Amino acid sequence: MMARGRDSPAQMLHHSHDLRCTFKEICSELQPNQRALTNLRAAKHRFKSFQKPLGRTVRLFSCVHTLMVKVAIGRNDAQGGRARGWLEWLSARNVLMAAMLADAADEASALLRFCDDEQMDSAKLNSHIYTFLRRVTDLFGEKQLCLQCPGYTTYCLEYLQQPLVWVVRGKVASLAAPTADDIGFLHEPHADVAQVGRC
Repeated sequence: MMARGRDSPAQMLHHSHDLRCTFKEICSELQPNQRALTNLRAAKHRFKSFQKPLGRTVRLFSCVHTLMVKVAIGRNDAQGGRARGWLEWLSARNVLMAAMLADAADEASALLRFCDDEQMDSAKLNSHIYTFLRRVTDLFGEKQLCLQCPGYTTYCLEYLQQPLVWVVRGKVASLAAPTADDIGFLHEPHADVAQVGRC
């Protein structure tokens, strides 16, 4: 729903020139101090092609959300249906989960970059894996440092302090800051694996 599925904004943008043009205009209006992006880089051929669109969707969430609302209201085709479905799927828990997955993907990318080098020193692989395990344990284990250290998760928690309200299929929907239950759920060992996959 955030990076690889055909209903995700990243994939919709990747396959539509019209949506990319609209998205660029929205980014220029909402984030004038940043370089306007035309897409979220969601080609399906390597891990980075999931990591980058996921991170960009989180970082540019206000722009992505604005685009999806515009598509949901203005189109009655398949793209409009996908946008409405995505807006109905949105919840503070799902957005927070996506941000945490983006942080985890960044940590995995650092390890993959080291391994994806023909000149890799295999003697150093053990220390790189140890560093990766320590980082993800600190970020997502009992310490929950992902809620404090600069990254996608803390960025998500910050922008969700301003509630978003929209109308989809005639119903008012909203998105606000995650509750303590939302945050606690994501750190429970029995958290729904299927929900993580759908995100």
